[in-house]
Amino acid sequence: QAGVESTFIRQVLLKASLFQHDVTKSLVLVTSPDTGNAIRINSGRVRRRGVELEAETIPFFGISLKAGLSAVRIADFETQERDKQYSANLGIFYNHNTWEAQLFGHYLWDDQIGVLQDDFIWDLTITKNIFSAHGADIDLIFSARNIFNGGQYYSIYYPDPERWIEAGVRVSF
Repeated sequence: QAGVESTFIRQVLLKASLFQHDVTKSLVLVTSPDTGNAIRINSGRVRRRGVELEAETIPFFGISLKAGLSAVRIADFETQERDKQYSANLGIFYNHNTWEAQLFGHYLWDDQIGVLQDDFIWDLTITKNIFSAHGADIDLIFSARNIFNGGQYYSIYYPDPERWIEAGVRVSF
């Protein structure tokens, strides 16, 4: 893996990385001898080679932006099959005193047959710190996941959940 980072433009951090990962015991789709169903097991060997690009702004009035792209070629050593995978991430972040918010979107495109990949999946998280003293913090957290009911999954049998909401308290010390 090799990469470079630049702050040539003072307000923006730019990153670029090239990588190659040789993976043993990767997931392989096989037919179960017991049921005849297609299942995934850990047995293959693949090489993942790709590039990642990222850009992130410094905060301006508490708001910052982040974007990332990746392109990966996946080669199976045993079957000689080759797949491509592309992803994109976009985010806007807000941080002011005791409030934090982030809107984050993720897109994945994979050239495997049967993969649904026509939507960005967007999540919104809002955090409010209500107590901070002596190294301890208490935060209220609200998250809306998949806020536009997007679909992005590998099998029609296991679709993404529709929009859901989480709320809670985080205690750290």
